[in-house]
Amino acid sequence: MKPDEFIKHHGVKGMKWGVRRNRSRNRAGLTTFGKDPKRLSDTELNRRIKRLELEKRYRELNAPIKSIGSKYASDLLANSGKSAVGVAIGTGVSFIVGRALKKKFSGGE
Repeated sequence: MKPDEFIKHHGVKGMKWGVRRNRSRNRAGLTTFGKDPKRLSDTELNRRIKRLELEKRYRELNAPIKSIGSKYASDLLANSGKSAVGVAIGTGVSFIVGRALKKKFSGGE
């Protein structure tokens, strides 16, 4: 083996071997529960449901407020995208139908 042929691993600063991060939250920052709901008591299930509802309300209240111009631009882009897809599909369908009719009536079967 040549001296410059080896693998370097620097790790992450402050990383401890065998210690994992807290996995009680998923990637989106939402609370997840690992226990099957069928195995929970009524009070525990109610507590978890209340927590999830509170998190949902919190996200809704802290959602970024869109300005009127931003909302208009988003709607305009969405509608123009739908329109473009409609035109593309219509063009494709008429092309296919035209070829099929041409083939049928020209005796190309």
